[in-house]
Amino acid sequence: MIRSILIAVVLLAVMPAVLVAQGAVDGSPPSLAELIDNLANAQHRGSFFRDRCVYFQRLYVERFKERTPEGVYADSIYQRLSVAEVSADKDREVIARLVSDTDGKLKPKAVSESSRNVFGAPRFLELLFFPLYPERKGLFEITDLGEAVIDERKCRILRIYPHSDAEPLVEGVFYVDPVSGHPVRLVVDRLHHFELLDDNLDGLVELHAQVEYRTLPNGVTVPQACRADGNSRISRYKGFFKIDFLEWGYQPNPLYPDVVPYFEKMPDFKDPAPAAFRRPDDTDAAGSEQP
Repeated sequence: MIRSILIAVVLLAVMPAVLVAQGAVDGSPPSLAELIDNLANAQHRGSFFRDRCVYFQRLYVERFKERTPEGVYADSIYQRLSVAEVSADKDREVIARLVSDTDGKLKPKAVSESSRNVFGAPRFLELLFFPLYPERKGLFEITDLGEAVIDERKCRILRIYPHSDAEPLVEGVFYVDPVSGHPVRLVVDRLHHFELLDDNLDGLVELHAQVEYRTLPNGVTVPQACRADGNSRISRYKGFFKIDFLEWGYQPNPLYPDVVPYFEKMPDFKDPAPAAFRRPDDTDAAGSEQP
């Protein structure tokens, strides 16, 4: 996960700016190939930066007994809200340490130093949020589907479809800035071969997700929120589920001094916790658990 190769760092820092400048010089938008390159480099830069930070994640999981043919989830049987601090430890293993948690009925429970947010498997989330590294472009068929407007922002739509059976990949649609290629939204329709990460993931029958991104003042684009739903046969998480995920609070990890220049570009950067999640009855689900 940690990429320290000098060539990669140079490409991440320089190539997106070069491609955008080329498009701006003659007043024409980037070609599809240039746009894909910009997106891939933005994904790589975001992953590089995020890997070297300390940050928070908040995860709300709800499980249901059934889902109607119309797609309505019914008979809630489990609700859990967890907040974790994520960073690389002294052995450079990325872990999510729980700082607050609830039981399956949203009642607060104690956490210990060894507690981890089980769903926050770093490799799983990495592939979900950053599926299109430069070196992985060749694993996808990428199609331009035209334009759309998201929150009054014009976007190009790029569909990514895996054509490799040897890699865990996502299938879905990117909504990207039409010039910079920075991702605005990713809609995941299907996971391909995620059981290669973990045999248990073979029991993840279905997952649909919508990832929302934000671009920080230093020009790095990272995931901010994700809503997902699906069906699982995994024993501890069996049944239909919905997930709400938020990420915030980026700070430099002392183990990675190469991230410091990214923060020097935004000396006044503050990244407070976003608004609390809401339960179906619109009451505050986070309460006093915000770190």
